[in-house]
Amino acid sequence: MPKPDEEYSEMLKAMLRAGESARMVVNEQIVEAFRRAEAAQMQVNEQIVEAFRRAEAAQMQVNETISVFKYLEENINSLNNTITLWESISPQIPSFDGAISPFASMLIQTRDHFVSSQNELVSEKKSTLEKYFDIVAQYKKLINKSDVKEPELQEFFEENHILLDQRITDVYPQKSFGGEKFPDFVIVLSNGTHVLVELEKPQDKIYNENGDPNAKFTHAEEQIREYLAMANEEKEFLRKRGLPNMCVENTRGLLIIGMSNELSKSDLAKLSRHKYSVCSTYEIKTFDDILEENIQLIKSLEKRCGKST
Repeated sequence: MPKPDEEYSEMLKAMLRAGESARMVVNEQIVEAFRRAEAAQMQVNEQIVEAFRRAEAAQMQVNETISVFKYLEENINSLNNTITLWESISPQIPSFDGAISPFASMLIQTRDHFVSSQNELVSEKKSTLEKYFDIVAQYKKLINKSDVKEPELQEFFEENHILLDQRITDVYPQKSFGGEKFPDFVIVLSNGTHVLVELEKPQDKIYNENGDPNAKFTHAEEQIREYLAMANEEKEFLRKRGLPNMCVENTRGLLIIGMSNELSKSDLAKLSRHKYSVCSTYEIKTFDDILEENIQLIKSLEKRCGKST
């Protein structure tokens, strides 16, 4: 039977081990907290420099204005997430609250600065944004025309490509891929991505009455896959036609067809699953998908500038 002194000694050793273990856990939390702080600070600094560089560009056009607005919006959301993270970490290491609080305050100030920059951008570019609102209104009217033709849609998107992506830097209308095979147009994004766009019509059905893919939809997907294969195989052909940097690694497809509001719930769910299955190589959007994306952006812009809907 252990002696009382031995029992006390073992108990003391156990307490010391527990204390050491707890201290190591706290130290790890502190190291991780400061690691996150350093990474967040570097990210914030980069964001500030980039935001000011873009916001100060003279004579912004519609696509540049919307792009900067979205950029600021993303960074506001990112900063809000970082602030929430710090608020959750602080109670766990109260002894370091003195070090954390100033950094949290800096994040809040930076977030508020982004919000202020966004509001100033909207105020300064209000007339430019009005043009964007008008483009969206024209698009809504166009896709609801019962007899709208593909050439009308193609011309409208080529002139108002901001509806497809705010990062577009170049548009190549009906860029031939050899023979009679060519996409409706090719767009190039600021990050170097090439997007091969295949346009159908809003009236085209995606699924038939039995819930099977419509022939028009199936054929359009086959075309997108052919274009993507040609983009990888016909590099010399593309180089001679002004697209020297297009390759399989930086090329995606975009198929625009039909209207989501005409699909049943089961067909919408089916289309959603199918979109996910092909998203690594090409994207499928309906004409009213594009309308809704731009309407949501307008609502965000209106909220910033106090414009009534």
